[in-house]
Amino acid sequence: MFQSKRYFTVFLLLLTNSFCFAFSALKPTDLKCELFYNPLGVDVVHPGLSYILTATNSQRGLKQLAYQILVSDAEQLLKNDKGNAWNSGKIASSQMAYISYMGQPLKSGKKYWWKVRVWDNKGTISEWSDAATFTMGLLSDKDWVANWISGAGAEKFSLSPFGYRAKSAETQNATKWVQIDLKKKSPISSIRITPMFFEDRAGYGFPFNFKVEISDDESFTEATMVADYTTLNFNNPGWKPVSFNVKNATGRFVRITANKLWGWKGNFQFALRQIEVLSNGKNIASERLVQSLDSNEANGWDKQNLTDEPLDRSVLPNYSSMALRKDFSINKGLVRAVIFISGMSEFELSVNGKKVGEDLLTPGWTDYKKTILYSTYDITDKLKSGSNAIGIILGNGMYNIQPDSIRYVKFLNSYGPLKAIAQIRLEYADGIVKTIGTDKTWQVAPGPITYSNMFGGEDYNANLEPIGWNTAAFETNKDWKMAVVSAGPGGKLKGLSFAAPAVKVIETKSSVKVTKIKDNLFIYDFGQNAAMMPKLAISGEKGSFVRMIPSELLGADGLIDRKSATQDGARPAWWQYTLAGIGVERWQPKFFYQGARYVQVELFAAKSGGQLPRVEALEDLIVHSSSTPVGKFSTSNTLFNQIYELVRWAQRSNMQSLMTDCPHREKMGWLEENQLNGPSLRYNFDMSPLFRKTMSDMADAQLANGFVPNIAPEYFIAGSPDLTNGFRNSTEWGSSFIIVPWQQYLFSGDISLLERYYERMKKYVAFLSSSAQNNIIVTGLGDWYDIGPKPAWGSQLTPVSFTGTAIYYYDNLIMYNIAKQLGKQSDADMYHRSSEQIRKSFNDKFFNPTSGLYATGSNTTSALPLFLNIVEPQNRPKLLSALVDSIRKNNNSFNSGEVGYRFLLRALADGGHSDVVFDMNNQSDKPGYGYQIKKGATSLTEKWDAGVGDFGSQNHFMSGQINEWFFNDLVGISPDESGPGFRKIIIKPSVLPDLNWVKGSFKSISGDITCSWKRTDNGLEMDVSIPVNTSATIYIPSGKTSLVKEGGVPLDKADGLSFLRAEPDKLVYNAEAGNYHFVIKKN
Repeated sequence: MFQSKRYFTVFLLLLTNSFCFAFSALKPTDLKCELFYNPLGVDVVHPGLSYILTATNSQRGLKQLAYQILVSDAEQLLKNDKGNAWNSGKIASSQMAYISYMGQPLKSGKKYWWKVRVWDNKGTISEWSDAATFTMGLLSDKDWVANWISGAGAEKFSLSPFGYRAKSAETQNATKWVQIDLKKKSPISSIRITPMFFEDRAGYGFPFNFKVEISDDESFTEATMVADYTTLNFNNPGWKPVSFNVKNATGRFVRITANKLWGWKGNFQFALRQIEVLSNGKNIASERLVQSLDSNEANGWDKQNLTDEPLDRSVLPNYSSMALRKDFSINKGLVRAVIFISGMSEFELSVNGKKVGEDLLTPGWTDYKKTILYSTYDITDKLKSGSNAIGIILGNGMYNIQPDSIRYVKFLNSYGPLKAIAQIRLEYADGIVKTIGTDKTWQVAPGPITYSNMFGGEDYNANLEPIGWNTAAFETNKDWKMAVVSAGPGGKLKGLSFAAPAVKVIETKSSVKVTKIKDNLFIYDFGQNAAMMPKLAISGEKGSFVRMIPSELLGADGLIDRKSATQDGARPAWWQYTLAGIGVERWQPKFFYQGARYVQVELFAAKSGGQLPRVEALEDLIVHSSSTPVGKFSTSNTLFNQIYELVRWAQRSNMQSLMTDCPHREKMGWLEENQLNGPSLRYNFDMSPLFRKTMSDMADAQLANGFVPNIAPEYFIAGSPDLTNGFRNSTEWGSSFIIVPWQQYLFSGDISLLERYYERMKKYVAFLSSSAQNNIIVTGLGDWYDIGPKPAWGSQLTPVSFTGTAIYYYDNLIMYNIAKQLGKQSDADMYHRSSEQIRKSFNDKFFNPTSGLYATGSNTTSALPLFLNIVEPQNRPKLLSALVDSIRKNNNSFNSGEVGYRFLLRALADGGHSDVVFDMNNQSDKPGYGYQIKKGATSLTEKWDAGVGDFGSQNHFMSGQINEWFFNDLVGISPDESGPGFRKIIIKPSVLPDLNWVKGSFKSISGDITCSWKRTDNGLEMDVSIPVNTSATIYIPSGKTSLVKEGGVPLDKADGLSFLRAEPDKLVYNAEAGNYHFVIKKN
């Protein structure tokens, strides 16, 4: 009996303890692997695992003392708290981000489940987080068993951009000739000459004076003259081919002789892209031998390319797009199916007739000779036992840009014909794994997209897409051929860890106005300039079609005006849909987007005089990177709210698989924008994955001598490839390779980019050192698009060497800090010495001790030395005062360009003059943000005055640095360098007299940070939220502790706050994690 009572007592104690046990208030959430939620295609062997912590109560000062991570290759094992791949054990650390997986070797294609729990600062353990997953990509080249495949004849739709180029001549009147051997005497009806596009110039090398002759004699001792411009100058045709008709003439040889060459200053050129000799409608010059006086055969130039146009293009399968398909069978017991796929340049994948994923423009733009991205999809739920089919549509993208004499094309490019590689991994319940890969058993046919050009547009013919072509029930016809196995473009296949977030449809807008011009012509106004694709619903007769021309602006005649979206004159681009005549047809493009607000809709009947098609609906699909929004900002100032959105729309429009300059004219990755707008972008979006991909692009673009060009990927060069060309070599641009990873480290705590690219970064700084003259950079673009006396172009007010050298100094200063972080002390010492030497040389050359100013005295020449601390301490007050005075005396207007403007904002704000920044931007009468809005802009423009014409884009994010000031200074949230990744936070709002309230939030990698303040009748109220496991330095806008209460109690009684120091009109406190409410009375 006694023993029974004892057992019952023990039972009650155990029961009581089980109910009394309490988990920590901490809860791990937002689990990510390699910065993505539940990612597929992870291709690093030690992926970084991250999470944030939330609290189930309002307790302040909650911290993490340790964590434990479990990783399993089976979901049930993880549910049972078994980590058969990795059990980290209890790790004493406060780290929440970039925790390197250190378990069993991860296997290609495998799926893993993981979870985490933590111990708080009381030693109490949390509950396990919800499970997250990651799926591995293919970790080595040998894991790829699939082949690249293409279609026979596709190469004729990917011709090289290079043709014939004679050797350079020192004099313009040098004679050069090139001729075609037709092999036999043939009747000739016309000769068509296509000019070259090179160095950003249409008509490159086209001669001023020349003649065209036909002869039966190879030496042309006797010849028939077709065209004689030997004395009369011929207008450069630019993009347009030139045709010369021939009457009653035959011959074997066709020669073009130039006697006045194109060029300047001892560098005269004769170059042509194509010569076609037409006879009975056929190009009889196709593949014929090319002879010349001399020829430059370097860097892609090849005189035989003059005759690479086919005999009769009209009879060839049109591989402007390509369709690939494969039937395959699935056995019973399929557990999981994953596909790894890449298509050049862009692909759309379907399984059993259904599109896979929401991605667009996949897999992302790269230098395809260095890096090729692949995508990974789980297609388990799209497969069924028995027969299945996979379909792939390929479009040209940046990989293959062919010339067009009508539609706008920025530059030419070709990495080869359209091609794809795909590999399916099939896992069965019995443990068997099967692989299906692209090979010669796949079928290929021309796609229904009959025109695919990154700049010119996209044409789709619904009659050319067979119904059910990507389903297992489809029976192929003669149009379908067996695929040909092909070599890849040359680059290494890389997965998620080098990729940007997918481009997707982020938003859909309806038109705000539709204007009928006439029965077949309408203007749709969507109210917002953005990167867009149309979503069309249309009905009509088979063969009728609709053409949709995008534009940012309307002309005086009410029609679209494309001057802002092209260069060298307005040229069209369009989407075109040809109807199948099957009721209401719905379509949206696959491979072409454009920056636009307006769409001009033109309707065409199938036959002359026939019935026009009818647009049933037309919507605007906003397309850009799916990078996660992380910031919110609003204020009592309506104009500032408008400016914030103006900039944010430009950021969104240019956020693709890289940050482009504009979404229409160029779509290029000009690099300076990444570092100058880095903080502005990072406050609005989680940029870490996209900038990680940008670093890979820059590394691929780097030359052997360490040089990093202005554009990456370097798809084209604006002007000469020589490194004395500022459009290719400008320190402010290439230095993104140094500044971007440093900003990434500060904002996210990600040290991996610094580690991965450190040696390459050293090489770039060494290149700058080797090209500098007495520590002064001499080549570059300077303070691009500053506000000078002339129309915007170049740097008018600030010497090119000034900004270049200042950034060169900044690079060395950053490398000093990076070397310290990586434990490379000797390198740190070297960069410290170098930065001091550059600083001295800079001050010796540019500082005027009499005036106290630098160089020309422009805003930029004051701002950069102030922000970078180049100016000697004793000269700082006078320089800052002079900068403020120059702006005030100029009616609160500025003159900095895109390079100087960020530093202008920071120099003023850091110097305690956010009031000047406020007045500079709180106006609409002088060039700036408000002025652009007043002119009707809905996204940030290229020029401060919203000017149009050549290089006057209406959607350019390059000068959007004001958004950094909104968050960093008005809201007051910034990273503390001593605790990167917002483990330590600075809260320092600028409470300006003309603002009544400001609200802002930022979702950092360490958690959600908020700060808001508002004026009251008695003073000011400020609310601050500091995430769990972080701390903050808070600058309270008051000079007296007696005037401030937090949570209703004096500051010295407030939990979580500790006094640090007093500054003029500010009390500085350390704040532990938690929510704070400050009430600040008037003095």
